Amino acid sequence: MATKAAVTRVVDTLASGGTLKHALNLVSAEIGITAAALETAYHRSRRGTFRAHGASLLDLHQQQVLVGIAQAFSLNNFPLSNSQIRGVIQRRWGVDVSPPWVTRWVKRNRQHLSLRACKALADKRAGPEVLEGAKSFCGELEKFLETSSFTPSAVFNYDETRISQRGGKLAVKRVEADNKDRANAVSTRKSTVSTLLSFVSASGSVFMSIYVMKANFDDASSARVDFCL
Repeated sequence: MATKAAVTRVVDTLASGGTLKHALNLVSAEIGITAAALETAYHRSRRGTFRAHGASLLDLHQQQVLVGIAQAFSLNNFPLSNSQIRGVIQRRWGVDVSPPWVTRWVKRNRQHLSLRACKALADKRAGPEVLEGAKSFCGELEKFLETSSFTPSAVFNYDETRISQRGGKLAVKRVEADNKDRANAVSTRKSTVSTLLSFVSASGSVFMSIYVMKANFDDASSARVDFCL
């Protein structure tokens, strides 16, 4: 019968990388316990938060890679939706998973990931004409890049909002890194005086910085604000 020490050895081997099958065979050869007995003891134990279940569609290493992918997209201000994560799994490992599987996977990795609701754009910003305008601009840009290019100092990244549709409706949930604040929380709850909006090019240089200060204009076109940098 497999001992607690043998199960611990399997967990430690998995932590260094590789699949569960590889770890079981490696430990089995070292201590002389069959891989089948080790696997049974491993799944019955409570060792390791991220162990893979016997019927899991992805092994432990694949799930860890998927967590890293979701965090990377989130930290670069492009959190993935449920369908996009399923697309990554299908293209990377050739495995088809269901939407509930992704939801359960996020919950199992709640120390590193969480589901966040997207704030819907105003109608004037999310209407059909906005989507058509975005498609038209992308087409013109593609033609331009066939013969021309931009210097790094002239390339700017965005970090505000984007058009996201799913069957004609807004995809309201995205998978975010657990330690990343929501964009609207950063700009409202934590800014009491002003908001700094900096435009940084791909080369790393700051092109322009704008301070947006709160003021009450009423019916006038200007307002007096006492503020010093």
